[in-house]
Amino acid sequence: MSISLCKKLLKVILLILFLKDIFPLNFSFYSDGVKVLSSQSKFFSKNNSINLNINNIKSVLDILQKYDLKNSPKKVTNKDGSTTYFYRRSEDEPEKNIQQIKKLIENPPNMKKYQDFIRKAFLALTSNDIRIQIIDPNNDDLSGQWLYKKKKILINKNSLVEGSKYFAYLLSHEMLHVSQSCKGGGFGSYPVLLGLRRNESSKFYLKKLQKPVYENLKSNEIQLEIEAYSNEKNIDNTLKAFKYFCLNQK
Repeated sequence: MSISLCKKLLKVILLILFLKDIFPLNFSFYSDGVKVLSSQSKFFSKNNSINLNINNIKSVLDILQKYDLKNSPKKVTNKDGSTTYFYRRSEDEPEKNIQQIKKLIENPPNMKKYQDFIRKAFLALTSNDIRIQIIDPNNDDLSGQWLYKKKKILINKNSLVEGSKYFAYLLSHEMLHVSQSCKGGGFGSYPVLLGLRRNESSKFYLKKLQKPVYENLKSNEIQLEIEAYSNEKNIDNTLKAFKYFCLNQK
């Protein structure tokens, strides 16, 4: 093997080892240096909070699609002929090797099911007088919140940066909290557990729940969060839970 080729391989290996320093692993929190797409900037040009409605949901979905493309794995050929691979991974996602990154570049994940869920969840919630508000919060630790007394879901606008999949999981999480309220008596009721499986040993959830935004929660409220975290990725079941606990009671 030539010295030149060895140097190229070493460069790629070092990049993978330090990739987490280039793209932070925790995407629930964002730095002030995050650059937004022009479409997102225009969307929030007049207000730092937007109430989602039938007239602007398409704009949100379009913004998410653009970030899906922006965040997709990239292959860059450097001036010296070496190759650099960039990819962005979420906090609970295992590290990928070069071959896995190549496969993602060749076969990008289809985001249609996440976009479809966001659309269906939006219609299900808003048709039942649940407000969904995208905000620019003072506390960046807050990615989403269900305010049952106000029948309103708050979503950090920086969550758009992560694209359709992350946004779908975030909306799913908050929708599960809405269902917890429904089981507690109705949309405006104090949430109770749905009886879904809970993974209380997950290091990912435990790390999340150690953040300052959760520090004042009661023990039963921690269990509500664990139930939502444990089930947020099963987006089909989130819709079923909402229908069962919220709509069947009408």
